[in-house]
Amino acid sequence: MNNNIIPVIGVPTVNGGKWLKRFIESIDYNVDTLVIWNNKGRGLITDELNEFAQNNYKWIRNIEGCHLPSNMGVSSTWNLTIKNYIMAPYWLISNDDIAFTPGLLETIHKKTLDKSIDMVHA
Repeated sequence: MNNNIIPVIGVPTVNGGKWLKRFIESIDYNVDTLVIWNNKGRGLITDELNEFAQNNYKWIRNIEGCHLPSNMGVSSTWNLTIKNYIMAPYWLISNDDIAFTPGLLETIHKKTLDKSIDMVHA
């Protein structure tokens, strides 16, 4: 894995749109994969999330939208991120209603390179 890239960010959403757009736009460091877990179910925000996945973003190489049949809860989607990307060197787990402050993702990533650190919290 490239030492200058966050391997995966996992984020669940139930509301889509406004919060997720702000979240994505706050990413200012290289990300290999952003996986968005659609916890809404019933196809209510499927098109909206597919649109996010089709856009190109400066800092994000790949966006994967995963549409779940119902709301499995936030902790289940966090665990799905880990299980689906088990070979990643680490996972950045987040909620969609936050925005990263400038430089925070780079700081977090650099901390992960220190093998004496087991877990990083913002």
